[in-house]
Amino acid sequence: MKIELKRLVSGVSYERNTARGTRHGRSKLTDYLVRKLRKEYADGESVVVLARRLGLHHSTIHDVVTGKTWSHVRADGTDSSSPGPR
Repeated sequence: MKIELKRLVSGVSYERNTARGTRHGRSKLTDYLVRKLRKEYADGESVVVLARRLGLHHSTIHDVVTGKTWSHVRADGTDSSSPGPR
């Protein structure tokens, strides 16, 4: 049985078992940088300029500022992947 099907049947979420953001060992960004990039982009800075400043590819920065990646980081400083109050 494929692992995805096992997870579906058992109710185990792929999200829960995946390191996101700074918890991923190869991450080059932090939550703070992601918020800063999004703000600067919203203020009119180009993706290319932001990418050159950090030494990253422009498509990486584009994905961050549009929310395709790092979508768990919110502007208000909260992280949607963190467990909420119970």
